[in-house]
Amino acid sequence: MRNVLASRRGAARTGAWELAENQACRLVPGRDGVAIRVNSGCLVITQEGDPEDHVLLAGEDLRMSGSDAVVAWAMSPSSFVVTDAVAETRLGLAVAERLQGS
Repeated sequence: MRNVLASRRGAARTGAWELAENQACRLVPGRDGVAIRVNSGCLVITQEGDPEDHVLLAGEDLRMSGSDAVVAWAMSPSSFVVTDAVAETRLGLAVAERLQGS
């Protein structure tokens, strides 16, 4: 597991991550959740209290609401970005506003 922004407990807050095949990491959502964007590989994402597992391939993203623990498991060597869900939403709104204004 590679991430410069990992907390002392080994859990991700935000940043770019790389996982080897069959490696997993615990993600720490903010109070409003977490957004995950897969750059390469394949991840299985699960969140405490969510009965579904989510499979993400390169180019796909997922927003998980709430502050319950999230785990990312790499089915193949994978790289992904973790951001705060609120920040991700605000960024999307700013881009949409720019597109409408042009």
